[in-house]
Amino acid sequence: MLRYLAWLAGGVIALIALGVVALFLFRAEIVRFMVQPGDAFMAYTPPPAPDYADAASWAALPGRDDTADLVPPGMDRQPDDGAAPVDVFFIHPTTHLTGESWNAAIDEPESRRLVDRAVMAHQASAFNLAGRIYAPRYRQATLYSFLEPWDELPDPQGPKALDLAYQDVARAFEAYIRLYNNGRPFILAAHSQGSLHLLRLMQDYLRRPELKQRLVAAYPIGMSVPVSLFSRELAHVPPCAAPEETGCLVSFNSFGPAGHPVDWFEQQRVWQGNRLEPVAGRALNCTNPLSWRLDGAPAAWAFSGVEPFLGQWLGEGVTKSSGAMENVNFRGTDLDVQIYPKGAGGFIVSQREVLWSAGEEVQNSMTLVFEPTVQPGVFEAQSDCNPVSRVGCAWARIAGDTLTITMLSFQRADEANYRVYKRTLTDDGLELAYSHVVDDTVAESFEGFAVRQIN
Repeated sequence: MLRYLAWLAGGVIALIALGVVALFLFRAEIVRFMVQPGDAFMAYTPPPAPDYADAASWAALPGRDDTADLVPPGMDRQPDDGAAPVDVFFIHPTTHLTGESWNAAIDEPESRRLVDRAVMAHQASAFNLAGRIYAPRYRQATLYSFLEPWDELPDPQGPKALDLAYQDVARAFEAYIRLYNNGRPFILAAHSQGSLHLLRLMQDYLRRPELKQRLVAAYPIGMSVPVSLFSRELAHVPPCAAPEETGCLVSFNSFGPAGHPVDWFEQQRVWQGNRLEPVAGRALNCTNPLSWRLDGAPAAWAFSGVEPFLGQWLGEGVTKSSGAMENVNFRGTDLDVQIYPKGAGGFIVSQREVLWSAGEEVQNSMTLVFEPTVQPGVFEAQSDCNPVSRVGCAWARIAGDTLTITMLSFQRADEANYRVYKRTLTDDGLELAYSHVVDDTVAESFEGFAVRQIN
């Protein structure tokens, strides 16, 4: 009896193992089966077309509260819509993840919830400091439209669903220009399926000089852009090669450590006119969003050692020795600092201090822009120190987990003032040791601690 039970257990284990192997080998086919619509595209009735004169057909509109208005804690609020310098026309990615239909109605609960709570809150909101956000709802194509094995089918259905989705996006853009734009400059931004439609939108509409001249920049992120498009379909919208350039396009794809770029590119298509063409085997555009280089080279700052310090830090300090500043005391949340990258190899430090001096609050703020030097780990913000003309300078050094910023200034030609901010990373945050030295005398020093708020 025990022998039969052992055989049975062994058989069950073998079946489970075979099942796991089958799931791995046929995972793509299984996913396709689970999200494939049951009917051919031509055999079903699409949901009603949105009316873009109706505010309900927009996921984000200026003048009302929506999740595209959100900002991370500690960051400045976006300007009032009336003061925003530009408009942002944002096209959301795929959130229709089932096989219930080829195209989702704009009021389909689950895909709408993902658009509002995930996409508008975490993607479109990235632009709300730049301008007023207009984000249309549209009858997006199902995820299966991208998974369908087009090359194996005599009449693939995915392109039909994607074309229907694009027609909505085009009508939304026409409504935006007609009802809202009023000749203002605009940014075009999108992700994934939205980027696919944005690439066609630029081909169809930005050939018009009156629209092209209003384009600040286009961001079709997460969708491949073959370089060959810039000599034909997108000759009027070149790739951006500098941060101050306008009327151009920024595109890139990002992958985590477990990503599969080859698989992604193999299954992608891109609109060329009204045709969807494969991107596999073609040279692709990539504008590095940190260095603005187009040659595929990594941004230099990624190897400068500054990246662990990037973010916004809120902190407090404790006076250790007052020296000549005995009437100055520090209070909580008074040592805020924001560190973020700049260009190829540089970074910006913007910090604020709140002090109490003789019972009154004194605020000190400063922003320093550091550029790399020929010396590894050393950066300079001002390099032309001159005590005679009282011109100071600042430099930074990164050594292991410590970022040290030193500022030299001259109150008089014969008096040097050194301010040294030494910030050291710990498991819990950022330790700060500050000292102010006048000639050889310590005038002030304190220690503090900051916690990262935004990465």
